[in-house]
Amino acid sequence: MKKIAFICCFIFAFAINASAQLIYQDGYLTFGRDRYPNFTTSWGGWAHYWGTSNGNGIKMHIHAADPRMSTTTNKLVFMDSDRSMYIDVYCRNLYQNSDEKLKTNIRPLLSNTFRSATPSSVATNIVLKLRPVTFHWKDESEYEKYNIRPVRTGVEENGFIAQELEQVVPGAVAMTDEGDRLVNYSALIPILTGAIQELNARIAVLEAKLANQAK
Repeated sequence: MKKIAFICCFIFAFAINASAQLIYQDGYLTFGRDRYPNFTTSWGGWAHYWGTSNGNGIKMHIHAADPRMSTTTNKLVFMDSDRSMYIDVYCRNLYQNSDEKLKTNIRPLLSNTFRSATPSSVATNIVLKLRPVTFHWKDESEYEKYNIRPVRTGVEENGFIAQELEQVVPGAVAMTDEGDRLVNYSALIPILTGAIQELNARIAVLEAKLANQAK
């Protein structure tokens, strides 16, 4: 990410300084007489690659109706490598791919919740195994230097410990090349929804029993 910002600064400097020379030659970007070390930019079809070699790194796809960013791996990590600190991503809405045509082996999480006299406890049992915690990030002071949220010192966070969550919901946890575990909190929404549905079904059964007893 820092390399991309560096190139953007080059372009900006070129725009305001007519004497500046930004040259693309032999697969490398050169500013003035200096070639940016170990950095190449290349075209592959309609994708533009930014990385340490041709066809490797971040890809900018410009052919689609919606411009797309991807990498030559299956993930894009937002991290300041110089400070080993993960970067926040700000946006209005975040949409995750969930199209049915991309999925297989689809089956209900709550297989018998509304099909028997005894409601299921599948999701509820999963929720009961989770351990919500409060915590502080170890790099909190460094992080807050660059964060835009109004609350600064001593921000208490809420969440889960990835290693613990992995034992209960393995599909909600991933790992970076550096060995840091990441949590997909959105993956917990169906489980929490299922737990609410199960509890609602139990309440309905109890209400029906009470109604019969009152007759």
